[in-house]
Parts: sequence; C-alpha cells; structure tokens
Amino acid sequence: MDAVAALDAKRGVLNVAMVNFSPDQEASVALAARGMLKFASSATAWRIDGPSPTATNIPGRPEAVTTTQLPQAMALDTPIALPAHSITVLEIEVKPNGK
Repeated sequence: MDAVAALDAKRGVLNVAMVNFSPDQEASVALAARGMLKFASSATAWRIDGPSPTATNIPGRPEAVTTTQLPQAMALDTPIALPAHSITVLEIEVKPNGK
C-alpha cells in the first residue's frame, strides 16, 4: 500500500491517491482529518485497475486497464476498500477546521 495527497487550497479540495500493490489481497484504509482541515462526509472517487497486475493497454485493442469514476460518492466515515492491484483516487472537499 502506498498513498500520496495534494491540497488545492483555492478550490478547497484534497486529492488522495492510494495504491494497493497486492496481486490478490484487498486492502482497507480509514482516512481522518486531524489538525487544520475538516473533511466533507464523502468523496468523489475514481478507480484504475485491470484484470491482473500485469495487464497493459495495447494500441488497437480494447483497453485492459481502465479508469472508472465510481457511481456513488464514497463515504469517509467507514474504511475504504482498495481492490487488489488497483489505484483509488479520491477528491475530498475540505474546509479549515473550525469553520
């Protein structure tokens, strides 16, 4: 598991990308805002994945690795499931804590 985050203070958005490197095990992660930021209760989410860890896209063939926006907002008050060999990207609205 690996993760990276970037804050766009002008838009009030925190983008978080989480990578589950496991070839066959789902991972779970809980996010919490501590300190200066307050999270919205849910996030817009996208998932990048394919049928196997070695899947690649080849020009002229159907895409094996795809990016899909998840159909529902992802709740942030429960652990987030990260499928095996996938990348999950969240866009979370944030506000300064105390506002």
